[in-house]
Amino acid sequence: MAVRLVGMAVVCVFLFAGPTWADERLVERLEGWWGGLKAADILLSIDDEQGQHGRSDWNGQLQIHTAGIIRLLTGLNAEARGHGHFDSPPAVSETYLQHVSSNKSDRTVSVAFAGEPPLGARLKDLETYADPKKAARDAENVPDLPEDQRRNTIDPIAAVLNIGRRAVAGETRFTLPVYDGRRRFDLVVEVKGPASHRFDGRQVPTIDAVAVVHPIGGFKPFHAKWWNNAKFDVIIDPKTALPLQISSSSFVAAVVLTAHAVCPPDPECALPADR
Repeated sequence: MAVRLVGMAVVCVFLFAGPTWADERLVERLEGWWGGLKAADILLSIDDEQGQHGRSDWNGQLQIHTAGIIRLLTGLNAEARGHGHFDSPPAVSETYLQHVSSNKSDRTVSVAFAGEPPLGARLKDLETYADPKKAARDAENVPDLPEDQRRNTIDPIAAVLNIGRRAVAGETRFTLPVYDGRRRFDLVVEVKGPASHRFDGRQVPTIDAVAVVHPIGGFKPFHAKWWNNAKFDVIIDPKTALPLQISSSSFVAAVVLTAHAVCPPDPECALPADR
C-alpha cells in the first residue's frame, strides 16, 4: 500500500558540502495517493543539532495517517522515530522505534544500532506483536534474519536522509543497506542530476534520482515478489535535501507521495485535525 512506501523510501543542483538546514528543525507535510485516490497524510520532521565533540546529531520522526477508502479498509496508522549522527554526509543510525496499528494488528519494533562509521552494526531488536490473525501470519513462515544480514545497516528514516544528503554532496550512485527491525533490503540509488519541476504552481530547482529495491530478507513470499526491483523516482529539494516527491509505477496502481508544505519557509506544517 502507498502508506508503506515512505518507510523505504523509501530519498537530495548544487554540489554543496551539505544542505542548508544545520542547527534547525525541518518539518515536511506530504500527501500520499494510490491509484488516483488519496491514501495518506504524512508528516516528516528532522532536527539537526550539534552534539558532543562537534558531532552533528539528527532526530527524525515520521507519522503516517491513512485517509479515505484506504483508512476504511486498513485502519492503518504508523509512527517511527530515529536517532543518529551525520558522518559527512552519510546519516548513521543509532536507534529506531516503529509502531504500526491497523484493523488486524498492533506492532512495535525497536532497534539499536552501533558501530564505526559510515554505517552502524545492529546490536539488538525487539518486536512486540498483537494480531488476531497471528496464526495465519506464522503460517507464511517468514524466518528470522541471520546476524550477517542485520549488520552494518541503517533505518528507513536514515535512508531518506542519506538519499538527499549524498545527492546534494555530488554522489551519483550508491547502495543503502536498510533494516527496519523486520525486513532487510538494499536501496540502489542513481542520481540523475539537476532538474526543474512544478509544485503548487511554482517552478522549483531539484535534483532527480531513482531508487531500486532489492529485498534481502524478512519479506513474506507474496510481498517479496512485488518489492523485487521496484523502482521509485525521487525528486529532491537541493536546499533541504528532503524529498519533494516520491513516485512509483511498479505496483498494481501508481503511488505518488508529494510534499505540500516545508517548514521553514512555509508557516505551518501539521497533519489534518480530522483523520
